[in-house]
Amino acid sequence: MPIQRRRLLHVRSELELTLPLLQVHYVESSPADQLQPKHSTRHYAKPGDALDVAQPVLFEIETRKQIIIDNALFPNPYSLSNSSWRKDSHAFTFEYNQRGHQTYRIIEVDAATGAMGWPLGPHYAASSNV
Repeated sequence: MPIQRRRLLHVRSELELTLPLLQVHYVESSPADQLQPKHSTRHYAKPGDALDVAQPVLFEIETRKQIIIDNALFPNPYSLSNSSWRKDSHAFTFEYNQRGHQTYRIIEVDAATGAMGWPLGPHYAASSNV
């Protein structure tokens, strides 16, 4: 099936964060471009804070219908990689890294049905749980 029949998007949820994000402060004591130190901040999510991770969403172009992708195999992501289509476009794969880094999976999604599986087999998926 050609890729042109389906489109894959990565959509972020609209999180309503009730707690302010923790800010971590950094001081670069000897920056290369100036004599004075530089201060910067970075937002940091504490364990248990909600993360805004893009989820894969698949659409059939001709019918304008969404093909549901159940997140049962990637329920608590720290990160999901960009998806990669198979050469014949029958499926796409992506990498799942569970929050806490205890589970890492390569997941394959059938483009026609949204069914998921492990392209390397369930034995690999079971052994990838650290």
